[in-house]
Amino acid sequence: MNIFIINLERSVDRRDIIIQKFKELNIEVEFTFFSAIDGKNNPDHFLFKKYNHIKRLLRKKRSMTTSQLGCYASHYSLWEKCCKLNKPIIILEDDIEILSSFTKVYQYLSSKENIYEFLWLGKPYNDKYLKHHHVIDTTDSGIEIIKCHTGWGNALAYYITPIAAKKFLDGSKEWIYNLDVYMERYWEHKVPFSAIIPLCFQVNSQGLASNIDFSKGKRSIFFTFTREWFEAKDKVTKWFFDLFHQ
Repeated sequence: MNIFIINLERSVDRRDIIIQKFKELNIEVEFTFFSAIDGKNNPDHFLFKKYNHIKRLLRKKRSMTTSQLGCYASHYSLWEKCCKLNKPIIILEDDIEILSSFTKVYQYLSSKENIYEFLWLGKPYNDKYLKHHHVIDTTDSGIEIIKCHTGWGNALAYYITPIAAKKFLDGSKEWIYNLDVYMERYWEHKVPFSAIIPLCFQVNSQGLASNIDFSKGKRSIFFTFTREWFEAKDKVTKWFFDLFHQ
């Protein structure tokens, strides 16, 4: 199975750390570094035309930064790659730490036993996101597949099939939300919001600085109102979706 690691060409330190971590595994896996789209140095990338600035402000009050757009574009490009290859792939960001459960999980993902469209592989931003879930499958080896109902907070690591990749692409005709927030909106793009337990990646504990800038600036009262309206609308839409898709 192809593993693609999103990495900025200038982030040599992260690349070296990952190479060493994979060498230390008790299983041989092939992985490829995908040259991340660098929004800071390429602010006019053609994919950024998908960004809808007005809709973004109405829903989030703040603009997306070029580095956030670059993050979205990098994952978007790998979804296209998944569809072109017409086979499942694993997508990783370059600030990962590989956990001891990786070998077990990788063997399951590569087996015929794996029938899932999409699975989160990395730990969520906050453990509280794992509190609201239910188990939908358990294997003889002790692996569980869970269905989640809250956010995830990052796009650190995930398994994706062409079916799920096409759904993500179809839902990305215009970009409004940060990449991880968009991926959490399962009631819109219809990609199953599932994860594998044990999770096998987490954010690198060595404290690597983030490559993504976050928008700052004044917040208008008008956009505060519109954001709250859209958040309320999302809660209702999500509630009805969950009600009929248990």
